[in-house]
Amino acid sequence: MPSIVIDLDPILSVAGDPLSAAEFLLTRGAWVIFVYFLWWMGKALWMNHIQNNFLAEKLRPVLLAIDVPKLSLQTPKAVENIFAHLAGAHGSHNRREKYFHGNLQEWFSLEMVSIDGYVQFLVWTWDKYRDLVETAIYAQYPDAQITEVEDYAKAIPKQYPDTEWDAWGTELILVKDQGYPIRTWEQFEHKGIKDEPFKDPLAAMLENLARIGPGEQIWIQILIKPIDQSWQKKAVLLVKKLIGAKVPEQKSALDSVMGTVGAIANPILNEVAGVEFGATTEKKKDEPLSKVLFMSPGERAVVELVEKKASKIGFQTKIRVIYAARKEAFKKAHGAQAIVGAIKQYNTNDANALKPEFKSVGPSSLWLFKDRRNSWRKTKLVRAYQKRSMHVGMPAYVLNTEELASLWHFPTQAVHAPLIMRTDARRAQAPSSLPTTSSSAPSSLPIPDQKSGGPPPQLPVVS
Repeated sequence: MPSIVIDLDPILSVAGDPLSAAEFLLTRGAWVIFVYFLWWMGKALWMNHIQNNFLAEKLRPVLLAIDVPKLSLQTPKAVENIFAHLAGAHGSHNRREKYFHGNLQEWFSLEMVSIDGYVQFLVWTWDKYRDLVETAIYAQYPDAQITEVEDYAKAIPKQYPDTEWDAWGTELILVKDQGYPIRTWEQFEHKGIKDEPFKDPLAAMLENLARIGPGEQIWIQILIKPIDQSWQKKAVLLVKKLIGAKVPEQKSALDSVMGTVGAIANPILNEVAGVEFGATTEKKKDEPLSKVLFMSPGERAVVELVEKKASKIGFQTKIRVIYAARKEAFKKAHGAQAIVGAIKQYNTNDANALKPEFKSVGPSSLWLFKDRRNSWRKTKLVRAYQKRSMHVGMPAYVLNTEELASLWHFPTQAVHAPLIMRTDARRAQAPSSLPTTSSSAPSSLPIPDQKSGGPPPQLPVVS
């Protein structure tokens, strides 16, 4: 395509000087662009203000510790059903609620935490959704124990550098378009092999979490927000693109605005600059309606994976990882290489993969003001984790229930990491004659500490 050279000399010759040229363009429709961006910035600031007020005044967060029996035979399919249950929190708000009261779609946080080597599964949610979370878990794990505990994330400093603590962390992002799935738990099953146990993909992660020592902590946070299923339409378009089918051109609201501005400004620029904008002389060649018949088996498999992902419920997702420790115990390899290595189990070359983002999130090898910038990044990341923020950091992406259940599920019987918080026995129904004082389940039973012989550090229970 030949390059277009815009000569602004005719505009300046008509207007006389740059200030007059700007006035010349503004009086002929270019002001629409400035009005649009001023409106966009004002709207963003207003929505941020009223939504923060809504979260602070109307909602109370709760942190629930989940313990399941040691002899649980459930596969991640049960957790997949839990996520499908949580999708019921998706709601809609009218314009008054959204733009004047700050109502927004609430979200959940699925967390795996290792403190001094003891692993705990937790769910962070809002008090209004506590019954929904507990019902979803008890429906799949009737013998689970759920306890509200204090927020462990507040135990480390939120400002860096710190005299006693150091931290490392990052966010995990997708390598390809969100329509492509990561490797899921079903692909870890040995189908067709009799008596072959399920190879739990979470086993390596839990083993790494259980290997850290005193003074060290590893936090893994998976934020999920229920959304409508409009993302599936984009997945359908991706499938059509992969098979070579014709895809209608999609235009955003900004494209419409710019099209309107172009319709106003193009005649002016055509007349003044002597260049015809918007005209194309190239003709598209005739292409086959579809290339399905010419696809290789691998290409067909990728299309099937994309279609399978779009067939299940999706959540807007953001994943954070933080390794924090006292300076005398800080070993970056425990948090960086170990966790990132365990995550690579879910990566595939033909579909999708998760990777740590170091360019703009978390400490990295920087050139200018390295220490100051890395300390600022640590502070920003830790505070975002503590607030369970969906907005700070990299853009969120869509994972479906199967992908989420692969990344976060209660360990199966085949996982032998010794320091995972679990119940030692099944819960039995109490006799009706016994008095009850609380509807919440008891906290985890102590597990012997194989390092020191003492009980594990318990998260403080909320009274």
